[in-house]
Amino acid sequence: MFQPHSCLSLMFSAYGWVMLSNVFATEDFWGPVPGTKREDIAVVAMGATHMGIARAILDILAARGWFHVTVLAEMRPNMIWYRDTGLALLSQARLAPPQEPFVMQSFTMEVITDDVVKAFLLAAKQTSRVIIISGVASTALSVLTLANSMGAGNGEFVFLSVQSLEKESENYGTTAQFTRKENNPEENLNPFRSFFFIVYRPAGTELQSLNDQLTERTRIFYNTTYEAGTQPLDNFAVKSSYDIVETFAAVVNESRGDPTAAHACHGQSLVRAMANRTFTISSGTVRITADRAHEFDLNIFGFNSSTKQMQVVGMFDWTAGKWKWRADRSTDWPTHDRQPPLDVPLCGFSGADGPCSTKSTALKTAVPVIMALLVGVYALAKWHVKPAEDWWCVEVGPKPKLYFSPGHALSTVAVRKWPSTADFAKMLANRYQTLAC
Repeated sequence: MFQPHSCLSLMFSAYGWVMLSNVFATEDFWGPVPGTKREDIAVVAMGATHMGIARAILDILAARGWFHVTVLAEMRPNMIWYRDTGLALLSQARLAPPQEPFVMQSFTMEVITDDVVKAFLLAAKQTSRVIIISGVASTALSVLTLANSMGAGNGEFVFLSVQSLEKESENYGTTAQFTRKENNPEENLNPFRSFFFIVYRPAGTELQSLNDQLTERTRIFYNTTYEAGTQPLDNFAVKSSYDIVETFAAVVNESRGDPTAAHACHGQSLVRAMANRTFTISSGTVRITADRAHEFDLNIFGFNSSTKQMQVVGMFDWTAGKWKWRADRSTDWPTHDRQPPLDVPLCGFSGADGPCSTKSTALKTAVPVIMALLVGVYALAKWHVKPAEDWWCVEVGPKPKLYFSPGHALSTVAVRKWPSTADFAKMLANRYQTLAC
C-alpha cells in the first residue's frame, strides 16, 4: 500500500506513469513519428534498442572502410527482432555522417530455402562484398555453406551474423553450429574465415554471486530451475528487468523529502532524472543516454582456423561506447595478402573493371536493379543510397507500393508478385546472367 504522499502515490494519482522497456525497442517506442523523440512521453528503453545494435555494427564497417553492404533480414513467426534490426541498419546507414557513405540494400524474407539463399547471394555480389545476416544461426550457416557455389567463396567477402541471444532454439542459435570438421579437405572454409557472429554479451564471473542469488530465489519462490550451463543474467530481458528496478528506485529515492515532490515524482520528471547519467548498481554499471536508452554490451566471435571453432575476438563496451578487440586473437583472412577484403574489389563488383577491363567489358555500364520480393505471405526489399535524396524502395503485399525520393533518376519499376521462391530464384538468376553475358 502506497503512503498518501509518497512519490509513487503522487505519480499514479497524477497519471504520470513511466514505461520502462526490458526488450529491444524501435524508434516508435518514443512516439508515433519515426526519427523523433517526444519529451512528453515518459519512456526509457532499458532493454536496448535496434538502433543501438545497428550503430555498433556500422562502427565496425566504417572502421574497415566497408560501405557497400547487403542485408538479409529474416521474418519469422512471432519473432520480428531480425526484421526490425534489418530496418534499423537501413535507417542508421541513412543517418551516417558524410564520411561514412554507406550504400546498402536489404531483403526481408519469411521463407528461407537453398534457392532463396542462392538468389540472395547472386543479387548481393552485384553491389557489395559485405553481407549481414539478421537471422537465426541456421540461416547464417546456409549462407556460408552455399557461398562457394555462388561465387562468394573466393575470400573477397565478409559475412556478419547478428542475434539478440545465443541459445539452442529454432528462433536463435549458437556459435557451436559453425564448428567445422577437423579433416574435411573438400570443404572451402574461406566464408567461415571471414565470418563474424555478433550477440548480446552475458554477464560473466564478475556477477556470479548475483546469478547465484537469482537462481536460488527462482527455485524457492517459483519452483523453477535453469537449464544446465545457463544463468539468469544470460538472458538480456532478465538483466534489463533487474536494471529497471534499481535505477528507477534510485531516482524515486532521490525525490524523497523534496518540497516539490508533486512535480519531481511525475513520470516525465523521473525519466529526465534517469537520462544522461551512469548508475552503479548490483548488476554493474548502467549508462543511460540523453535519448533515454540503455544499450547492451556485445560479443563478437570470429573463426579460429586451427580449432575450426568460433571464439570471442572482441566486445562492444556500451559504457565506453566503442569496440574492444582481443590483441591475442587475430583474423585469418582468406585473401591473397591476408588483409581484410576491400570494400570494392580491384576489378569492381562485376569483375570487369580496373585492371580487368581488358578481359571483359560486359558490365561497364550495367546498373544493378534491386527487385521486390514476395516470399510466402509478405516480403520487403529496400534499396538505400546516400545521399538521402537518391533512394527508392518497393513494398509488396496486397497493395504494392512504390516510393521514390524527389528527382530520382528511375522513372518506372516493374512491380510483380512472384508465385513461388523457385520462380523468384529463376527470374533473378536470368536477370543477372543476362547482365553478365
